[in-house]
Amino acid sequence: MKKIFIRKRHCEGALESALARSNPFLGRSPRPAHTLMQVLVMTIFILVFASCSKPLPTLDGIDLKQWKDDKNGCHHFREKMIGKLTSQKNKLQGLSEDDIISLLGRPDQNELYKRNQKFFYYSLEPSAKCAASVQSSKKLSVRFTAMGFAKEVVVE
Repeated sequence: MKKIFIRKRHCEGALESALARSNPFLGRSPRPAHTLMQVLVMTIFILVFASCSKPLPTLDGIDLKQWKDDKNGCHHFREKMIGKLTSQKNKLQGLSEDDIISLLGRPDQNELYKRNQKFFYYSLEPSAKCAASVQSSKKLSVRFTAMGFAKEVVVE
């Protein structure tokens, strides 16, 4: 009986060693340092890629603090900037909705249009919200595509 038990045990050992030679990861975890390095490299890549956005454009001759404080054009600050804004409106094209909001502030009005297009309106002259006698006023209109990028910038 003793010999049979020894032989059986010897065969099991040979089978285990043959499996270990054919599969180097059997019985051990994959190289943890290698996996950690892959995670670290991917994290760095994602952070670098996310931080590579282009800076916001500068609008020359326009005081953006006054612009943001002149809600609906009631204080006439935006009215003085119409000429400078008209000559630089192409700098706003291609910016995202968030970029426009961080540059010009929240719009005085916004409108959802068909096919997920969106319009932002900034009053350049005092609007009807400032004085009841005003019928229409000039405004900056920014049209966004369904993807959220400024496609058209018009002073109307």
